[in-house]
Amino acid sequence: MKTKFYVMHYKQAPERKDILQPKLDKMGIDVEWYTDYDQEDLTEEVIDELYSEDLELFRRRMDGWKTEEDYRNYKGITKSHLSLVIKFIKCIEIIAESDYDNVVFFEDDVVFDDGRHGFINGSKDLIFEYINMAEEIGWDVLFFGGAFDHGLINNKVKGRYKNLLEVDHPSTNTTSSFAMTKQACIKILDTLYPVCNSVDWEFNYHFAANDFRVFHTFPYICGQASTSGRCESTLTLK
Repeated sequence: MKTKFYVMHYKQAPERKDILQPKLDKMGIDVEWYTDYDQEDLTEEVIDELYSEDLELFRRRMDGWKTEEDYRNYKGITKSHLSLVIKFIKCIEIIAESDYDNVVFFEDDVVFDDGRHGFINGSKDLIFEYINMAEEIGWDVLFFGGAFDHGLINNKVKGRYKNLLEVDHPSTNTTSSFAMTKQACIKILDTLYPVCNSVDWEFNYHFAANDFRVFHTFPYICGQASTSGRCESTLTLK
């Protein structure tokens, strides 16, 4: 099995790389830091090509998941959010054309020592142990953890296999640490554009539209520094 590791990185936050890279080195994880399409690099041409603020598109994609107030208040997303979504999409396009079997994505504020209930310290071996479990039953997307504990998915669990919880859609509230199969990357290409939502809800739509099997690990092995007070979120920027 051949796996690619990416870190979605914002070049204006170099301290995140300074913190994360030594941890990845210690874990023996070789990553590519993806730095294209930072918010400062988003030209009007790129935005016009990849992004839409069409309310009806947003409404169709979020049908049943948002309130009428959400629709009334919809004003698109910030460049920081758009930048992160595009980074993920461009890497998915690369994997779809590659000889990798799957891909693991980290955001640059991922942590492997979250310490909360339902979390254990992450390792390269655990990442592959979870992926191998998913391979045994067939999978598309696998979440290793994120901003919150399992409480947010408890009412969505529709099955359990060993240490994997299969969940209904919408299936996540984070993209800080997850994996996708190459076949899922290929399949999702048909629905990726245009972007109209923040990254977690954008992918919730695409996972549902493509009828993906989505799993969460139990326990989680990754957390997110920007939601636990260890660093400031870069998504608050314009």
